Amino acid sequence: MASAPPPPRQRSRLPAPDPRLLQAIRDPNIRIPASGLVQHALEALGDLHRLDESLYERFMEGGGRVADDAAPDALLRRLQTVTFRGLRSLLVYSSRVRPKDAQVEAQPESMSDFDFGGLDDSPSAELAAAEQALDFKDSDIGDLLEIIDEHEVAGESERWTTMLEKVSSIEYGLRSQLRDLEERLETSLGARQVGQALEALDDTRSSTSEGIFAMLSAVYEAFLPEVDPATVAPGHLTSLGRALLVRRGLTDLVRAVSPRNDVLQSDKATPDKKQRALEKLRATMATFIGGDVFRAMRPADRWELTKFERTLREESGPAAYMIAEGLAKYLESLGSVNRREVLIAHDERALEELRESLSAARPLLEINQGVAADLVRRAYNAALSLYGRNPANDDLIIALRDAQPQLDNRSEIEATAGTLELLLAEEPH
Repeated sequence: MASAPPPPRQRSRLPAPDPRLLQAIRDPNIRIPASGLVQHALEALGDLHRLDESLYERFMEGGGRVADDAAPDALLRRLQTVTFRGLRSLLVYSSRVRPKDAQVEAQPESMSDFDFGGLDDSPSAELAAAEQALDFKDSDIGDLLEIIDEHEVAGESERWTTMLEKVSSIEYGLRSQLRDLEERLETSLGARQVGQALEALDDTRSSTSEGIFAMLSAVYEAFLPEVDPATVAPGHLTSLGRALLVRRGLTDLVRAVSPRNDVLQSDKATPDKKQRALEKLRATMATFIGGDVFRAMRPADRWELTKFERTLREESGPAAYMIAEGLAKYLESLGSVNRREVLIAHDERALEELRESLSAARPLLEINQGVAADLVRRAYNAALSLYGRNPANDDLIIALRDAQPQLDNRSEIEATAGTLELLLAEEPH
């Protein structure tokens, strides 16, 4: 009687290794764990990304409430486990590959239990086969190849050791954040404050994603510095990137909602004009809720905007006009995004860059028009990043953005610089 076939091998949850890393690192003792760090980091980021939808679903299922029946303890603990499973796996992996003794050069353990695929086709294997196939009769050439090979491996070892020092520091911070989360959850759930527990999960998702991305970036900075780590994890947004995206999107939404709400609240507007304004408002909200900005917002804010969009669709006449007024006021309250520390720090840097670039560009215009154009372009990009910070300047920034100056002649450089200087007119020096 034939024996039963073995059970199928369970496929790894890890994404495929980056072939660029496999080709860039010659030493297999470094190539394997470096690639593994990236794979585990990408898995961890994916788990954190899914928390956004999980938290939002909790608000949706509970009707926007965070009462005990909407998010029981067991569910929140399960959500915590699943969300940070990839991060915990990354921390275990990084602890295995970092040096046990800071004074000893890193000696990564063999990662035979992970299937990285394609390692036999790596450049180091091909080089070894080629060297065996060639019969150099001149021993000096062979010696030279050995010296070059040893130099490259030594360079990789030094970069690996330096990179592991960064990874160890990041690992320590990530472990601390997980411990803090567990303490906050225990405290919140013990006091039956489910809302605070949800907030703790969302805050930790945001902070740990920064650390995970920093760990991934450390690998690429060491071995593939020409690769932008953001292209490796295209769905990842830093805290600053998320805040800037939300600020821009909310600013655009306010500018679309306010004039239509003004029509709905006006006693002079005809019923037909109000109906057209209401239909445009409904379409604006439906488009916004289907976009990237909405998905980047905090779950509680997303739920509030979802309620406004739904009731605007369901109501008409004076009831809909009241809802529109409430929406406009709620959007005004979301301007508090500008008080986030990450945006305050960004805006201070952007204003300083704007000021310094314009100050340097003026005198250089007579000497080197190309350099002056580069400085004005730098100031222009800094100004665009300030959109949504100050409503008084947003019209000016929009005008600059729509103009898309090429800065290929003196008059355009001067005109753009003059417009940019208006943004600094009321800023403290």
